[in-house]
Parts: sequence; C-alpha cells; structure tokens
Amino acid sequence: MMLADNSSIIGFIISFPYFLDIILVLFLFIGASIGYARGFWRGTFNLIITIILLLISWFVLLDAIAVFVNTRLFSLLGVTFKVGEFSTSSIEELIGCIVELFKNELPEKYSNPDYISSLSSSICKSIAWLVVVISIHLLSWVLSGILYFLIMRLVIPEKLRKVKLRLIGALMGLIQAVVIVFAYIISLSNISPAFSSISNSEEGGGWFDSNIQMVLEAFNPYNSMVSPYVKTIENGLGSKFGFVIDEKNYKLGEEFKEFFELISKITANPSEDEENNEAEELSMFIIDYVEIL
Repeated sequence: MMLADNSSIIGFIISFPYFLDIILVLFLFIGASIGYARGFWRGTFNLIITIILLLISWFVLLDAIAVFVNTRLFSLLGVTFKVGEFSTSSIEELIGCIVELFKNELPEKYSNPDYISSLSSSICKSIAWLVVVISIHLLSWVLSGILYFLIMRLVIPEKLRKVKLRLIGALMGLIQAVVIVFAYIISLSNISPAFSSISNSEEGGGWFDSNIQMVLEAFNPYNSMVSPYVKTIENGLGSKFGFVIDEKNYKLGEEFKEFFELISKITANPSEDEENNEAEELSMFIIDYVEIL
C-alpha cells in the first residue's frame, strides 16, 4: 500500500506542467551557487575545461566511444538484451535480430544491411554522447581543480587569486550549467521521441510499466521550453546523429521513432499466419528481456 501511495505521489509530481523546466531551473540555480562559492578564477577555469572536453569528445572521440558503447559497454555493465532465444549486448545485433524477426512486415529499407548498420551506429552515438556528458559533468570539477592547483596557481599571483569576484563566478557557474543542460538534451532529443511515442500509444502499452512511462514522459526534452534551441545548436556543431544511405538523408530521431512504432503495431496486431504468431510470441517486448546479470 505504501509503495502504491508513493508511486501516486511521484506520478502527481512529475506530471506537473513544465516539470522538466522546473528541474532545469533548479539545475541552473545549483550551478550558479557553486560558481558563486568557487569565485571567478576557479569558476571560469572549470567552464573552460568543461567546454574543451565537450568539444574534443564531439569532434574527435564520439565515433570511437560509440563503437565502445555498441560492443563493450552493456556487457561490462552486465546487461543482456534478449529477443526470444537470441541474446546480445550489442545494439547493432539487437536491431538486426528484431528486423530479421519481422522482415516480412517491415518496409524495404530495413532489408538494407547498410541502413541497419547506420541506424545502429547513430543510436550508439546518441547513447555515447549521453555517457560522455555524464562523465564530464561528474569529473570536470575534479579535473579542473587538479589542473588549477598544478597550473593556474603558478600563473596567477596569489594576491590576484584572493580576489574572488563571486558574482562573476556565479555567472560562470550559470553558463557552465547551461552548456551541460544543452549537451544532455542534444542526446535525449534524438532518442526520446521514440520512447515518448511508445508510452503515449495504445500499441506500446506493453513496452514499459506505468512508472517507467511516467518518467519517460516527464523527462522528454520536447516538453521543455528550451527544446527549439537544441536542434539549432546541434546543427551548428555539425550533427553526428544523421546518416546517408543511397544518397538519402536520414535523421536518427525520426528513424528511431518510426522503428519503435512499426514494431509496436506489428506486436499489437498479430497476423493470422501461424508462423508470424510464433515470431510475435518469441519477440514479446524488448524491455521485458533486459537482464542485469
């Protein structure tokens, strides 16, 4: 009874209009407060380190990290995806298996191995970027603190370093929080449309339980007032999440959403063909076959 009551309370809170924007405002306030406490010099140095790490990851390391996500990340975390008797820790193998299972009912483009490979790669890049942002968010303060102690203390005279300029430090902390927020949303905006469409559709009711559906909807970036600016920033940096097959451009958000919706419709409307029914029974729903070993 207590669990049910807690779930209802949490559901009421996260269903509040502009819930995500409230979280973002709190996040920005915390960032500004930390910047105020650190002062101008440390706050500015931390902001510079964060931006440098994000740019290096975006332009240099993202493809390599995406390969790691596809081949190693989930196995290291002990996560296995299962579809019927098939199991894997690779996103590309998982997508390929689902496509093979429903190949007779999916559009022709899904029979193209290059399309499957590119779609899987883009999904892994989006996950990789989320991993990168989380890592930088957690480690930037530590790394910048070490570098500040080793470098900046030798460059900036002690007398000057003692001038905190806390209000400017708060501004630096606020700017860093804005940078991190947009970095997070760039990743989520490419994969959340799929999950949101599933959680809002009758066909997708079995993919997630009600609590997961509430969380997915609450943290959908498209429910935030800042979402229109995210794509502009991403495009300005050069989008990493689109791909080209046979001279046709594809966008990850649109393709991932379509893929989820197609599979949901197939599993929600079983074919009378006995062979297809068997495949549908084997496939069930992907989310039900995630195991933590």
